[in-house]
Amino acid sequence: MSSSIGKITIPTDDEGFVLLQCPLCGVYFKLNSEDMIADDVIEVTCPSCGLKSDNYLTSDVIEIAKAKTMNYALDMFHDEFKKLERSIKSSFVSFSAGPKPKHEVEGKMYDNVHIMV
Repeated sequence: MSSSIGKITIPTDDEGFVLLQCPLCGVYFKLNSEDMIADDVIEVTCPSCGLKSDNYLTSDVIEIAKAKTMNYALDMFHDEFKKLERSIKSSFVSFSAGPKPKHEVEGKMYDNVHIMV
């Protein structure tokens, strides 16, 4: 059985393109985000070497996904601890969830990458 805890959206540049990197030749390229999820696009190949890969995500995208996942998990844990804090009302036991945890910086993908076309 599969379950989902949320959806991670990867930010695009101002024109709606996602930065990708070929793991085989290392060349960066961009692909329209709508084309990435379109049903009529069967596969993506590198525009430089022409080879197909299972994953074109850059390390920046993976780091953003990790940060978003961590922030989501921290929020979920804090919410559950707050529920526990409210449910424990006793003169013998006290529990405090504490302040909301600080979120990790999710960063930007396109700060220092320039694509020549």
